[in-house]
This record gives sequence, structure tokens and C-alpha cells, in this order.
Amino acid sequence: LLCHAASVNQRYVHLTQIAAEAHLDVRRCFGPEHGIWAEAQDMEAVEGEQIEPTTGAPVVSLYGHKLSQLTPKVEHLEGIDTLIVDLQDIGSRYYTYIYTACLCAKVCAQTGTRVLILDRPNPLGGVEVEGRYTGEDYLSFVGMWPLPTRHGLTLAEVVSLINEREGWGAQIDVVKVIGWQREQLLSETGQRWVLPSPNMPSFEAMMVYPGMCLIEGTEMSEAR
Repeated sequence: LLCHAASVNQRYVHLTQIAAEAHLDVRRCFGPEHGIWAEAQDMEAVEGEQIEPTTGAPVVSLYGHKLSQLTPKVEHLEGIDTLIVDLQDIGSRYYTYIYTACLCAKVCAQTGTRVLILDRPNPLGGVEVEGRYTGEDYLSFVGMWPLPTRHGLTLAEVVSLINEREGWGAQIDVVKVIGWQREQLLSETGQRWVLPSPNMPSFEAMMVYPGMCLIEGTEMSEAR
């Protein structure tokens, strides 16, 4: 499982509990930036061995101080038939969960592991696209592949796009979003906001993020 605090269903039951109740053989849980329970702050490495209590599976952090810590090791996915991905993205290219999912898909292509993405609506909507593509000289973990600032895609669409563009050949299956119209913001879907990271506590914070986050590249404070 690749999941975090917002990996819940409409009854707010977490993916780990759903997996345990379904008697899935969960061999490993992967935690993106901020950790599997979104407890770590911005740029705070998540290190050390953990056990996910519901499934009893070890937790592997995919966020640290080194580039190598952002990608699962081949041995983490060898012998695993399916990686289930359930992450709430917020529609902006700086938000790192899309890149963690992409890096996992890249390794899954090497190990023959199927990637099953439980897709979610883009809370900023799926129509408006804003901002320049990330320049090739400025690629980093807040922009690993060229995407516009506000990309208008769901997480599954981003991963499928990068998989195709880079030619990885990962097997990606998607549980598609049903009932969402692309022009809808999250506030228009009837879903309540579940914070995916410590400093994204509300729908309103997510709405201003694509513009405010640009200030983080300067000496100004965005007044977090």
C-alpha cells in the first residue's frame, strides 16, 4: 500500500483497515512526504523502522534527505503482485505525492508489479491549467517532470502520462472516479476535506497554494 492520512473512503475508514478487513496479504506500506499519517512537517525526513498497526506490515518511508530515499528499492517490490496507490493530490505540480507515485510506478515496471491506483478528483478541478511548464534546468522533487503549475489532472492521469512519456512500461490499472465532472471543485462534490499534509488543513488553503507556493522560492515569507 502507498497511502497517507487522507487515504479514507466515504465513511472515513482508512485504507489499511479496509485492506485488513478484506484479508489482503499486505506485505509492506509505503509512506510519502509527511509520513503515512501526515505527522511530519515540511522537509522533515521520516526515517527509522515502523510497523503499521492495523495490517502489521512494515512501513517504508519514501521521503528523506537523499534522492535515493525518494524511491522504493527493487527488493521492496520484488515478489509483490500489486501496489495499491491511494493518495490525495491537490492539483499543483509542487505537491510531491504525484512524484512519489510516479517513482513507485517506475520501480514496479522493473519488478513486474501491477500498479492499482484508487483515483480521486482533482480538488482544483480538471479543466483549468495554469502556469509554465517546469524548466529542464529546474527539475527537483517539487517538479520532477515538466508539468504546468496547475496541471488539471487526477493523480492517476499524471502517473499514466509520465509512464507513457518516459516509456517505463508499467502496468497501471485505475479505479476511476465516478460522478465527478471535471469543472467541479472539491467543494462542489459533497466530499469533506481530509488533510493530506500538516499545512494543508482546509479546502481554502489548497485553493491559494498554487500561487502562494511560488513565494517559497524567494526570500519572502508566505506567513505559514
